[in-house]
Amino acid sequence: MKKIVVILSVILLTCNVSSAQEGNNENSLTNSPDTTSPAYNDNQGENDDETDRKDSPIPNNNKDLNPSENDDKVPPNQKEKDELNGNETNDGRFPNIAFYILCGFAVVLLILLILLKISAQKLISEKESSINKLKQNRERELWKRNDLENKVDALSAENESLREENQKLKSTIYLMQHQNVSHEIKEQSVTPPPSYPQTFYADSIIEGKFNKITNQANVDTVFELLLKKADDRNAEFTIYENAKRRVLKNADFIDGCEKQRINSNPVDLQVENGIATLQDNGKWQITQKAKIKFI
Repeated sequence: MKKIVVILSVILLTCNVSSAQEGNNENSLTNSPDTTSPAYNDNQGENDDETDRKDSPIPNNNKDLNPSENDDKVPPNQKEKDELNGNETNDGRFPNIAFYILCGFAVVLLILLILLKISAQKLISEKESSINKLKQNRERELWKRNDLENKVDALSAENESLREENQKLKSTIYLMQHQNVSHEIKEQSVTPPPSYPQTFYADSIIEGKFNKITNQANVDTVFELLLKKADDRNAEFTIYENAKRRVLKNADFIDGCEKQRINSNPVDLQVENGIATLQDNGKWQITQKAKIKFI
């Protein structure tokens, strides 16, 4: 911007200097006599005569009598020069038109430069505002990042504490389990072996096998098994005493046994025990059916 203003100033100064030189040249041309014209020769002859008169001792009476005539005389060549150059200089009253053109051009350039400067300042302000927004967004993102890092650190510390607590709980559980195992071993070593004969209970016979075996009787119990020895795999079975009424009402409870009806309206049961054998899969297989008489 400053360089352009300096260049415009130099251009204007150059125009002024050139205009001044042209004016001087025109004045010199105007003031110089035309030696080729007859008027210049006549005037020169008169000047020579006047010189001779000055050198002669005889006084020039005409000059003394009419001094104003010589002063009022204008050389013809000077008058022609003025007439020829009047349109261009007009006695200095009309300056050169090129100077005004250059001045107008400089003013236009100056206005354009001012407009360009205003637009540049506007663009700069917009860029600065966008940069400020970007800075604010960056600061906001940095703040969020720091917040997240703090949260991650807090979670890491909490996770570490939870891990330590979990390790302590595992150690406690291991100790408790070890103590329980030791206690069970002690109880098993103190508990005496089971006495024989042992009694078991079953609810029904399905496909020649007792369906469900329990150590205690319940409302579904129908059969009673008796195991006499520990190493014996055969057990005698009979009708459970509390289930005889149900059997008298419905003989289907003892399916899998041999049933014989002696009385059409029985009031009691006569039982010949059967035998069941323990299989490798833990089931008690009927090897000898019990014989039931309804009397």
